[in-house]
Amino acid sequence: RVTTCYYVVRHLTASSNRFNYEGARQLSNEVMPGYQPFLSKVYLTALLCIVIALFSLKSPHTATIVPLPQVQPNPTRSNSTKHELKLTITSDEIHDVNDEFRQLAVEKKLVFVKTHKTASSTVQNIFHRRAFRDPRKVLLPKGDHIFHLTQPFNRKQVSNCSDASPDFIYCHLRFEPAEISRYIEPGNQSVYCTLLRDIPSVFESRVTYYGAVRHLPASSNASNHEAAYQMLQRYDNISKTSKLSSLEMLALGNWYYAQFQPEVKNFRQFLLSPPTTNQTQLLIKSMNKTFDVVLITEMLDESLAVLQHKLGWPLEDFTYLSMNSRVTHKSASKRDHHDFDRLSRQRLQADDTIYRFFKQRLLQQIAEIGEDTIRKKAGRIRYLSQEAHERCNITTEISKPSNHKAVVLKHPVSNSTDRLCDALTRSDPAYCRLIRKAQCPSIVHGEARAFKNLN
Repeated sequence: RVTTCYYVVRHLTASSNRFNYEGARQLSNEVMPGYQPFLSKVYLTALLCIVIALFSLKSPHTATIVPLPQVQPNPTRSNSTKHELKLTITSDEIHDVNDEFRQLAVEKKLVFVKTHKTASSTVQNIFHRRAFRDPRKVLLPKGDHIFHLTQPFNRKQVSNCSDASPDFIYCHLRFEPAEISRYIEPGNQSVYCTLLRDIPSVFESRVTYYGAVRHLPASSNASNHEAAYQMLQRYDNISKTSKLSSLEMLALGNWYYAQFQPEVKNFRQFLLSPPTTNQTQLLIKSMNKTFDVVLITEMLDESLAVLQHKLGWPLEDFTYLSMNSRVTHKSASKRDHHDFDRLSRQRLQADDTIYRFFKQRLLQQIAEIGEDTIRKKAGRIRYLSQEAHERCNITTEISKPSNHKAVVLKHPVSNSTDRLCDALTRSDPAYCRLIRKAQCPSIVHGEARAFKNLN
């Protein structure tokens, strides 16, 4: 009947002011064969259909109001446009991961405590890009790009051009929770994170990078691993008799503990008297309360996926290239590796306990978020990073820092003019200079030079 009404009304409209009964009858036979309505009733039905339709459109009372479902806020979702996936996973997984590519409506503030020789420069580059692109207010040091390596963080180390309420804190510092919370308080509106690496590999990297191996006889002919192994074998003798610098003493000792425990001031005493089990447990308890995410170098992609879940940034923002990695030579036997692992964990028992605790906590966070979700996000981050490496035509630049003659570093160099490639390969000091120039165009250049002399 509705279809008949539609065609009858259209036919009547096209018939001047004359009602064509015969035409209407013929039309209704074509639309609904065998149906012979009374034409007056058809005409009346058509008019009623029009009136009811118009009344329904104009009257708000005739519409059925369906209440929206009550949805709990999800910090990893927002209303941004979905992105296409190229990762080889199932179609259902693609939709699930795309849903997580949304950005928070209210951006959380960030504190990242950069640790030594843990791939922290690689992670810091992610934060640099975000701060420079948006832009975000970054707490800057008076020095070039480091607050201080040995002294706990305090307000005297902060540049005069830094905002009193920054969005990001991620330049190198020794953690002092009371001072940091003056700028960004821990809580629901911020994310505190740091990065830890397994003890054997980080010890080898530290003692070679900071030059502690120079105290070994004929260390120039030994590989990094062999030199670090000899350091462990001569640990007591070197710790007590050698003239070690502050950084060398920290490199030989439980540096995780020292970096997060500002009460450590006498590094020689700290090296000779390692933290007790009770002291280590107290520090772990404090860190566990303060830090939302502790990334693990050996699970970097999964760690970044957990961090993305907390921050709510698009996964594309976590694309990375390896920064400032060392050139290593693996020449030690399996037995030497086994002894090295055992000795390093024994000597750095406090750091090993901290590492193991937070690695276990990361695994628990992955289970709480969902192993499939983290697997897909980590796979996406890995894919994006590999794609960027190919897209940017990355080559490796080999360099020897002037103050670390025994170390050879690898730095990615892009052979492309792409802006993303330039951002991915820009160094930490270069980023800090750009952000400083953007935040403080009238900065006195002597500030960094004066603070360097003070250090």
